[in-house]
Amino acid sequence: MKLLRRTMTTGGMLTPRLHVPRQVWFQSGAKFIAIESKFAACEELFLALQTCRRGVYGDFVSGLYQSESANGGIRNLDGNAVNRVLDEFDPIVETVRRDLAKKLRYLELDGNKNTGGRTLQKWGSLLTRSFSSIGSKKAEKVADLSAYIELLSRLFNLCEMLEDWMTHFERTKSFESNLVVDRLGKVSQFFESTILVFIVKDFEILMERYLKKMGQIALLPV
Repeated sequence: MKLLRRTMTTGGMLTPRLHVPRQVWFQSGAKFIAIESKFAACEELFLALQTCRRGVYGDFVSGLYQSESANGGIRNLDGNAVNRVLDEFDPIVETVRRDLAKKLRYLELDGNKNTGGRTLQKWGSLLTRSFSSIGSKKAEKVADLSAYIELLSRLFNLCEMLEDWMTHFERTKSFESNLVVDRLGKVSQFFESTILVFIVKDFEILMERYLKKMGQIALLPV
């Protein structure tokens, strides 16, 4: 997710062979399915994760989340506090999953399957996954994607917090830690099977459009 977010903020390498300029994400006039539903879902998740952050770290936190994994990990993270915020976050995940499944037929309907581990970090394989038919929904042209992409960037930033929690509790061997890891694994699976699926699909639309434009420019007479 960090790599994907970087392409949105500054541009960068998404895979060892694919560099994505920032402007790919901010093209106008592209057509998308259910863009309003996607925005609403991501906004709901972002606000819920902000609540989780305050519930664990306190009301004083603000601004972008700064990952602690590069600074030796998190110390004194309260497992009870994490469980409490997940009690509130889990029902929101289920609501978002159901609402999106109604709008986007290509999403996995069985969101309860837990693939475990760090699925939040395993989105790369989605780039080569083939997608099924999107049904009868019609794509709508979007004049300005900036609010949507900026929201995705902020959402991905807060997902780094979940990854840090996973790292911490995987290293802490206790019944409470195992419970937290299991719950975070289910949240991770949701992001992989639902959120990242439609984001990558939107990215494919934008990338195809960008490459077509670049091809047309390359054919212009000098």
